[in-house]
Amino acid sequence: MRKRHPLGGSMARKILFLIGLMITVNESAISQIKFGLQAGDDLAYQHLEYQSVIAGNSSFNKKMIPAFHVGITSQIKISGKIDIQPALLFIRKGSKYYFPSSGITVEQKIFLSYIELRTPAVYNIPGRELIYFIGAGPEIAYGVSGKLKQNTAPEDLGLFDSIFERIDGGMVILAGLKKNRWQASLDYDLGLVNTFQNRSSSKNTNHVFGLSLIYYLWELKN
Repeated sequence: MRKRHPLGGSMARKILFLIGLMITVNESAISQIKFGLQAGDDLAYQHLEYQSVIAGNSSFNKKMIPAFHVGITSQIKISGKIDIQPALLFIRKGSKYYFPSSGITVEQKIFLSYIELRTPAVYNIPGRELIYFIGAGPEIAYGVSGKLKQNTAPEDLGLFDSIFERIDGGMVILAGLKKNRWQASLDYDLGLVNTFQNRSSSKNTNHVFGLSLIYYLWELKN
C-alpha cells in the first residue's frame, strides 16, 4: 500500500514553503505590526473533474452553500504601500448537489471545516479618506470536521479520512479598503490542492467567495 505524505501532496508542500518564506521577514524591514479579529460570510463550492465520485450519478446539479470564517489576523507593514497580512481562521467549505435516484431527487450537502493559515501580501493605494488595497498570497488548511448530509439518510456521514484528505491549500486573492482600525474586503479562496484520497481517478478543489471584516485591536511600532 502506498504511504501517504502527511502534507497530502507536492502542491501542499510547495504552498507551505511559500508561506514560510513570506512570514520570515527581516526584522529591520518591519515598521509596524497590528493585531486584530477577522470574520465574514462566504459562499463555498467544489470543482469536481469526476463529479459522479461524490454523487454516484453523472446527471445532477451543483450549487454553492452559505459558509463563514472567523479568527485572528495581523498586518505587518513592510513599506509605505506594502504589508503582509497573516491570518489564522476557522473556515467552512463545501458544496451542495442534487441528482435523481429511484424517482426522487436526492439532496447532498458537503460541509468541510478547516483551520486555515493565510499570508497574503497587500499593495495599498492611499485615497483622500480611505486606503484601497489589492493583494494575494498562499493559504494552507487542515480539515477538522467533514460531514455529508443527505435528505434520504437520517445520519451524518464522516468525510475526512474516508473520501477527502485533511490537507487543503491554494491562494487567496483580495481587494478592499481600510479606514483607521477597520478593514473590509472581498476575498476569493482559490483551491489548488486535490483533496480527494483517490487521486488516480478523481480530482476535487475547494473554492470560497467571501466578504471579510477586520478590526485591529492594537499595534506595535518598531
